Amino acid sequence: RGPWLSALLLALCFTAAACLHLLFSKQPVSLKHSVSPSVLLSSVLICLGTVAFTVGVRHYNVSIIAALSNSTAIVSAIVASYLFHERLTRAEKIAASVMIAGIAVISFF
Repeated sequence: RGPWLSALLLALCFTAAACLHLLFSKQPVSLKHSVSPSVLLSSVLICLGTVAFTVGVRHYNVSIIAALSNSTAIVSAIVASYLFHERLTRAEKIAASVMIAGIAVISFF
């Protein structure tokens, strides 16, 4: 059970927090805008990420999985650079390189 139960509880807490926010903000909610392809894709990717993290924690070294799961800045930089054609600063390129090197070091050594 372990990691699966904690992932489920975390997802339920986020869902409850979102529902409470909608109830207390008293803003109208339109499902027409909530069920767009980008929202659905994002939801599927979040679910896949949660499952991958849970499987990783169950079968591999937690310190490596935690480092990999917290490296989303690299993915954001790559998406911003290639998909949205944003230019990365020198500091951002150096930071991404250091993060990739760190992941390689803890993964292979």
